[in-house]
Amino acid sequence: MAGVPVVLAAIFQLAVHAAPAELPSSALWSTASEGAFAPSGGAAERRVKARELFAAADYLRAAEEFESLAREGGARATEDWFNAATARVALQHDTHVLTYLERVLADASLQPRQRAQAEALQASARQRLLPLGVSIDLPRVESSAIVVKAAFLPVYASDRRPPLEWRLQHDPTAKFRRSATLRLDAGEWQISVTDPRFLAESARVRLTAGRGDTIAWALRPLWDRTRARRFAGAFAGVGLATAVAGVGLLATGQSRWVRTLDLRVESCGEHDALTRCRTRLAQAGNLRIAGGALLGVGVGGAIAGLTALVKDSKRRRRAWISEAVVGAASVIGGAVLTDRGRAGFHAVHPTAQDEQLAWTDTRYVDGSRRGAAMAQVGAAWAGLGGGLVFGAVVGLLADRAGRFHVRDARGAPSVRGSLSPGHAGLRLSGRF
Repeated sequence: MAGVPVVLAAIFQLAVHAAPAELPSSALWSTASEGAFAPSGGAAERRVKARELFAAADYLRAAEEFESLAREGGARATEDWFNAATARVALQHDTHVLTYLERVLADASLQPRQRAQAEALQASARQRLLPLGVSIDLPRVESSAIVVKAAFLPVYASDRRPPLEWRLQHDPTAKFRRSATLRLDAGEWQISVTDPRFLAESARVRLTAGRGDTIAWALRPLWDRTRARRFAGAFAGVGLATAVAGVGLLATGQSRWVRTLDLRVESCGEHDALTRCRTRLAQAGNLRIAGGALLGVGVGGAIAGLTALVKDSKRRRRAWISEAVVGAASVIGGAVLTDRGRAGFHAVHPTAQDEQLAWTDTRYVDGSRRGAAMAQVGAAWAGLGGGLVFGAVVGLLADRAGRFHVRDARGAPSVRGSLSPGHAGLRLSGRF
């Protein structure tokens, strides 16, 4: 920033002791001539108007004009921030004074005299402010800043103050926590965090002279509808395909079971006919058991996957934990029932007089049916539990990794390639 500003040394005394109307218009900075050498256009005219408002003791409108110019940026943004701070000194809005001067002091091109003036004015404003401690606990490590907003709640409509923001940067020593001490004017403030990755938090605080306050928040991640639907859709699709495959095996096993029971013993072979028939019947029973297990796995996995559609993170995690516990119990109970059914099926033997006749031994047929049915139900039960456990574990791991949460778009993985004569490259970037 070029030029030597014209700043009266008395501004620092006036900021503390004098009435707002006594603040001189010459207290403003000017890094460029407002005459023939001033750039033409709206910004230059607005800057002249703001100075006129300041000279007329219309400090609020002057501050708002300087703030508008500063937000637009440009070569004179630092000057505009200082002038906005000076106007706010007259209004005794010390929080805004302190914030604007921090932006002024961040300019590395600031001249030593200008820096000394800004630091002196900043120190004067800081003495009248009250501390507000803000502590934010994060559910996951975030490398980007968390923005805290503060809006003053005026008693009178004429007391207009723009909202202010503080950026809480990542601290490697406190990965899951951001903390800061805000310096605010006495009065009532609305403090909020509206980060797009988390559920909004807000609180009203009233600061009185001589007493500060503290705020502590635990941010909850914002549910990403698209990601959750993709996860649930993938699990539901795979679960449906598995269930359909299970139904196919179940139907095939049932068909073979019925055909085998309809066979006469002598049609199974010349030697060891009964053994071969019993083997075919056992194979048909095993197909039914496998089909029941796949059907259960598919249904259980689909149920666990659809749990991702629960919006509230705490309810979603509790549901998955419950599904994992119920699933584990179902696996144990189903395995026991399957084992008992298979044992009962193999323990039944037809009577000797029926070996050369049809499968007409009621005790054998009924016993086989009961054992096979018990084994099939047990397999479906165990499969359902297994699907629930698998889906719940995958869901919990994905939830912990933030797969269902809104993430910072800047950290999304991306692949970029380039191809030019004599040069080819592939670039991977993002959070993996």
